[in-house]
Amino acid sequence: MQKNFGTIFLQLFLCLLLSVVLLAYSYSVINDFRSSLQPDYSTVLNSGIYIFKECEFSIFLVQ
Repeated sequence: MQKNFGTIFLQLFLCLLLSVVLLAYSYSVINDFRSSLQPDYSTVLNSGIYIFKECEFSIFLVQ
């Protein structure tokens, strides 16, 4: 009877360990994906300056 309890507890422990590892891995993957979606602020700033200069040039041509 105790041998059955030992194997049951071993299986529960391994299942719990596997669940924790998979949860940590999925959190890491999701976190990496979210950080890759956020733009680099220097790129945003440079593109904003470029758009501003293009608009300024267009206004100069219209006048």
